[in-house]
Amino acid sequence: MINIQLDMWPAGTEHGKYSLGRITFANDEVTTFVNPRYGSYNVTVYATNGRVIRRGVVKNWPRVARSRMELLIAGLKACGYK
Repeated sequence: MINIQLDMWPAGTEHGKYSLGRITFANDEVTTFVNPRYGSYNVTVYATNGRVIRRGVVKNWPRVARSRMELLIAGLKACGYK
């Protein structure tokens, strides 16, 4: 699982930081079992209180050929963000 914690750092310092929410990517394990070079992920976006805001799915992601940052962008798009 990939867990991305979003924090606000007021004035650019960690002092006084607070959460803006988080995003998780859970591998469905089916795609990876068939071909380890690919993965399919269930993406969930959470609010600061832990409430689910959006869900999406990224299927057949080329794990070796594409970066994790590209996966993050694909996941946000799968959740309906433009």
